[in-house]
Amino acid sequence: MKKQMKIRFKKQVALDARKKNVLESLRFQDNDLSLKLGSTLAFSGLMIATSIVLLSTSEGAILHIDRTDLFLLNLNSVGLILLYASGISTIISLVLTTDYPEDAEQALIQYDDYLKKKKRRLNLSSKLLLGGTLSIMIALVVILVKNILG
Repeated sequence: MKKQMKIRFKKQVALDARKKNVLESLRFQDNDLSLKLGSTLAFSGLMIATSIVLLSTSEGAILHIDRTDLFLLNLNSVGLILLYASGISTIISLVLTTDYPEDAEQALIQYDDYLKKKKRRLNLSSKLLLGGTLSIMIALVVILVKNILG
């Protein structure tokens, strides 16, 4: 007797070889997207910490932002906002879930749609992360150049 593959149905469903291959492919895509989303979230957290360090350094430190330098303060703040938005979008994507119908064919189609939504969220999170990171890195470079070169 062939081993039946379990998917999130209320009852166990037997899948033919083609559907099993499709399901395995979708599962690998899901795992891949979850890994990328986790990495995006971790890097967002790292860059948020960098931004907070830039804002909280005391006068005389090499990374100090002069409080009268509105360009650097605004640049860093914009980066921080973009990073928070990236983190929120990533968390939403990680916790997205869906209910699947009893029909195996419909469930596979719905699982594919679910992964497409997750991928779109990852793309949005990545763009926000890129914008926030660039903003903070530009501020960091300008601060270092100003403080080192005087």
